[in-house]
Amino acid sequence: MAAKRKTGEPADNVRDVPLRTASAGATQGRCVLMLLPGDDHRARDGLDAFRRKAEARRWDFFSAEVSRDPDGSARLSRSSRSAGSIAELARLLHPDGIAVWRGALAPAEVRACFGPRVPAVFVHRSAREDFPPEERPVTVCWDSAAIAAAAARALLLSGYGDFAYVPAPTDTAWSRERGVAFRHCIETAGKTCHRFRRPLARWIASLPKPCGVFASTDIVGEAVLSACAVAGLRVPDDVAVVGVGDNAQLCDATKPSLSSVALDRAVEAESAAALLDGWMRSPLRRPGSRTLPPWRVVLRASSRFARDRRVVDALEFIRLHACEEGFAPPAVARRMGVCRTLADRLFRTVLGRTILSEIHGARLARARELLRGGTPPDIVASRCGYSSSDVFRHVFRDRTGMTVRRWILANRV
Repeated sequence: MAAKRKTGEPADNVRDVPLRTASAGATQGRCVLMLLPGDDHRARDGLDAFRRKAEARRWDFFSAEVSRDPDGSARLSRSSRSAGSIAELARLLHPDGIAVWRGALAPAEVRACFGPRVPAVFVHRSAREDFPPEERPVTVCWDSAAIAAAAARALLLSGYGDFAYVPAPTDTAWSRERGVAFRHCIETAGKTCHRFRRPLARWIASLPKPCGVFASTDIVGEAVLSACAVAGLRVPDDVAVVGVGDNAQLCDATKPSLSSVALDRAVEAESAAALLDGWMRSPLRRPGSRTLPPWRVVLRASSRFARDRRVVDALEFIRLHACEEGFAPPAVARRMGVCRTLADRLFRTVLGRTILSEIHGARLARARELLRGGTPPDIVASRCGYSSSDVFRHVFRDRTGMTVRRWILANRV
């Protein structure tokens, strides 16, 4: 008899899962499958966030990566050794619900492989994209207009008069929506928004300077920064750049580091799990799609606006090292090449706050991320550079006006 599959076990071990029957499904935990495109670097974050929500609901959770052949047909790129196709995996698992990340499968392909009655929620994909009105799936997507407005507010802080939007490489509904909304925000503010033209490097060089550029994604933002480097443009003095997604690994690796509109993966995963949970409990009640607002704008060097370059460099230094144990204002002053008193004076003049306040701000921003993800407060304290849990709780209460426990309850997803 095959061994029972553990919740959250990698898809490579799906062969150990016994065939499910209708009667078994009524007594065992619900089986949920998440399908992800194998070529999407963001899929890992989505998978990890959704897996945590699935485990909290005690679902039997499985995942599989889907790739496309040259002719456009879908195939499993990572699957069980006993499943050679998506259809075979469907017969093996007989899932009660499916979460589809981005474009892993189209709604018609899901219906063909898993049947028309299996609840399927499409995550990180616009309900208006590529679907006829009568075939629109249940989706969890991000509010493109709100994302564009957040980017516009961040770039307008520069005081520049010229701005531009760089769309995604392929024409998609969400990219067009972001562009229209960004142009509206810029023109409402009485500024000029220039239309994009290819090739990127030549267009960047031709824009009036200084200019603020909103990139449709972090990957596009990275390309904009590369184009600026080729054109010999200074960032953010000549061109300020803001992307979307806040892929920290990518944004921190660019030169300079890329500012980005952050999207809360925990909220996205919880929304998808809640829709799927309700639909599986009441199969005849098809839920409506959900549109989520962005979380915040994470400012990095590509859009840091300050009159003193020493302060700009210090802010980036703090952002990168604030959560290290023992990190303190004297290290920032040394980085700036001035004494502690002068460093604090420069911070107050330019930003209206002290170095220590900026360090606590960076630490608490990271702490809130960890708390929202379910990390225990004591572990959060150590990961954010605080000497003890008591010090962390005191600083948190002093600067947020709430205890850690109350904040967790108020921001639970």
